Amino acid sequence: MKTIVQSGARLARLARLAPLPPLAMSLAVVLAGCGGGKSSAPRASTAGAVSPPTSGTTTTTTPLTGAHGELVAVPALTGGDALALLVDGAPAPLEVVDPAPLLAAGLHEGFTLVVTGEVVSNFAGRSALADAVRVTTFQADDVVTGGRLRAGVASVAFADVRGAWHDPVGPLAAGLLASPLERPLFVTGRLDPSGLVVTSWRPAVSISWSTTLPLLGFESFAVDDLEGTGAYRGESTYLNRLGPETTRGAGRRLPAGVLADLRGRVAAANLRALPSTFQPPQVYPDHPTQTVTFADDQGEHSITVWSGATVPPALEALMQALAALRIAVPSYRDVERGDQSQIDQPTVEAARDAGAWAGLWGRHVGGRPLPPQVDFTHEVALGVFDGMRPTGGYEVEVVDLEQIGPHLHLRLRRAVPTGAATTVITAPYHVVAVSFVGAASGAELWVEGARVP
Repeated sequence: MKTIVQSGARLARLARLAPLPPLAMSLAVVLAGCGGGKSSAPRASTAGAVSPPTSGTTTTTTPLTGAHGELVAVPALTGGDALALLVDGAPAPLEVVDPAPLLAAGLHEGFTLVVTGEVVSNFAGRSALADAVRVTTFQADDVVTGGRLRAGVASVAFADVRGAWHDPVGPLAAGLLASPLERPLFVTGRLDPSGLVVTSWRPAVSISWSTTLPLLGFESFAVDDLEGTGAYRGESTYLNRLGPETTRGAGRRLPAGVLADLRGRVAAANLRALPSTFQPPQVYPDHPTQTVTFADDQGEHSITVWSGATVPPALEALMQALAALRIAVPSYRDVERGDQSQIDQPTVEAARDAGAWAGLWGRHVGGRPLPPQVDFTHEVALGVFDGMRPTGGYEVEVVDLEQIGPHLHLRLRRAVPTGAATTVITAPYHVVAVSFVGAASGAELWVEGARVP
């Protein structure tokens, strides 16, 4: 009976198909110039070509040339999900006819890319989408991030939220560079020797929150694309018995319901109508403070609230919501970093329980005492080992964690000696603890585009 019902649903869907794909007209407008956008640290550029199909039943096709969009998951008719491409500005996604080349390149839901191919009627698709895309070539974005245009010494550059500066190049660069300075933007693109090849951009709205406990530490949380994807990032630094401990994490998209609720709270707080400071009757230098900053095309407005001050209920509700979101951000923290590991071959290894952690730590340190504490109820220990090096000056470091689609992606920074270096043999490494708090069910760990078992 289940098969009959599914077949009936498929026949009903096919009967509604028009001779031309319903997206053909909207895609013609979109392909005239991609100016949408979707957030990220630079990653290795991913490009690919897809072999042409050898068989298949199709009707009308519409060329798709240099279209920018985001990979999304859509419900499959037989259960589970199918991969689809949502072209910037299009009303509905296109099911990817053969996702295997994209998946082989390490791409999945949440990645943005430029695609060339053709749109076809989705007669034999896995989902209920009316149209599909047959991809012939694709190239993933290296950079998906919020930021602002800033004046440098010699020219204007795009400064992303992580502090990196990029020289925009490519056909869309002129439009981007014509934007006002110091206004929030959301930009995607690819890195090459000439600069950041812009694949999409648009004005953005951002909201950030931070709290400072003098002599103890601070926390911060920001949504860099409030009116779009809800791309977010969080960070905290607090003192413990071993010194300061920092955690960092980011994500490309907040859940739709969470983002809608946050937008409502921001609107209700009417931040631009509030004064820049709320203080109690008596202020002491060691009082905790919270700061909320709102920015859009009109500029930036910051509000600092001292502990004990009376604030409007809508502002209090907004601060509580942002603080709660900070706690739910998947993140990582340092365990140990150096250049003398006993693991002398390049490898990335994860330990998901105490036994595996003890074994990994023992191989790393050569039998030193107990490993540092990791809470395996919500953390995974991850070691990045760069292998044996002939001199000093080599480094490897985890510098970013970002949730892309359902999975957590770590980005690395590697350094090599640039001048005179010690002649001692080294083996650089970085061990971190990755917190899955707030991550999607079944989230996987990826490091530099490779999944960690």
